[in-house]
Amino acid sequence: MMERLVVMGRKDKSLEDKAYNYLHDMIIQHKLQAGKRIIESDIADCLGMSRTPVRAALRRLEEEKLVYSLQNLGTFVEQLTVKDVLEMNELRIVLEVKALESCVMKAADEDIDECIRVTESITVTDSAQDIKAKDEYFNNFIIHYCENSRIRDILHSLNAELSHPRHLVAFTEKRLEVMKQDHLKILKYIKARSYSRAAKALEKHHNNRYYGFMEEYMKMIIK
Repeated sequence: MMERLVVMGRKDKSLEDKAYNYLHDMIIQHKLQAGKRIIESDIADCLGMSRTPVRAALRRLEEEKLVYSLQNLGTFVEQLTVKDVLEMNELRIVLEVKALESCVMKAADEDIDECIRVTESITVTDSAQDIKAKDEYFNNFIIHYCENSRIRDILHSLNAELSHPRHLVAFTEKRLEVMKQDHLKILKYIKARSYSRAAKALEKHHNNRYYGFMEEYMKMIIK
C-alpha cells in the first residue's frame, strides 16, 4: 500500500509540474495576456488531466506573483507595472551583490568553469526555453553559495516574478551577446576572487539589461 501511495504521489506531482510548466510558459511568453482570467476546466481539458493538479499549479504561480486570485471571480494573470519591475530589480541587485560575497569565497574552480561552459554555449539559435535555462543557471550559481536562507528565498522569488517581464521582450542577437559577455566577465572576476570587480560588473549588468528593456516593455503594456 505504501508503494502504491508513493507512486500515486509521484504521478500527481508530475501532472502538477506539467500544468505548472505549461501555464508558466504561456504567461512569460505573453500567450496569456495580463489581466486574463485563467479557467481551470479549460486548462485541465487542454492538458488531459483533472482540475486538481491545475489548481495546485496555480497556487505555485500565485506564490511567484505571476497570477492572483479574487474570491468568487477566479484566477487572473498578474499585471506588473514598470515601477514594480524597477523596484524588484533594485532589490534584486542589492541582495544578489550580497550573495556574491559567498560565491566569490566558496565557489570551486571546477564549478565556475562549468558555469562558464554553459554560458559560452549560448547562441542565437537556442530556443527561448534554452536561453531562459542557461540564464537561470548563471543566476542560481550565484545564489547557491549564499549562506543566508532568507536572501536565497527572496532572490528565487524575485527571479520568478521578473521572469515574466524579462521574457516578454525577445532576445535580439546583439542583446543576447551582451548578456553572454556580461555573464562571462562576472564569472572571470569570481574565478579571480575579485569581489569588488564582480559586484560592480553584476550591478552594471542588471541595470543595463532592465533599463534597456523598459522602453520596449512600456510599449507592450501601454498597447
